[in-house]
Amino acid sequence: MAGETTALFTFSTRSTFEELHGPAGSRLWRPGWTGCLIEKHLPMWVTTPVGYAADGRPRKVVTVSHGLHDRPAVADLVVVVAGLFGGSDDLRSMAEREGLLHVDGQRWWVQPSVTLPSWGDMDDDPAEEGADVDPIVASDELFAEAARVVAERCRVSVMAYPNSIATQERSVEWLRGEGVDVDEFRLAAAGSPAR
Repeated sequence: MAGETTALFTFSTRSTFEELHGPAGSRLWRPGWTGCLIEKHLPMWVTTPVGYAADGRPRKVVTVSHGLHDRPAVADLVVVVAGLFGGSDDLRSMAEREGLLHVDGQRWWVQPSVTLPSWGDMDDDPAEEGADVDPIVASDELFAEAARVVAERCRVSVMAYPNSIATQERSVEWLRGEGVDVDEFRLAAAGSPAR
């Protein structure tokens, strides 16, 4: 079940102090995690450590965007990344209460949704894989807290193809609306003038 990679989001630690004391107009870039959007029957994010977090754990977090809320698919990535960048006590307690908290060593993150196994009528074993079971989706409060954490701690770069769901759902505009510092890189055909 191959999919198509249509966007890459890079999350960097935001540091106001270094910007204020660095060269004029500096935009320090210390990438820590990437979110690669793979479009299949449902959009899927593969979040991996890179750059300053290259040896980080977990090695990979896979998140399916079920589209069961009114936010763009990138909101699910924001929830995961918020925890990977240290989160907040409120985010962690909400995630634990909602059953969405994951821990790997010292690092923790939140899955924006989780699918529970379905159970057969006659036995105590989970029903066969692929059965239709609605996932449990994080609360609106959890999404809002995750967006606040990312806006406070991260700078984001976005590279998305024009036909990507990230472009169609106006993910950059949504992130900026949540207060996130976003640099957007657009596709231009070879030999065409840059805009």
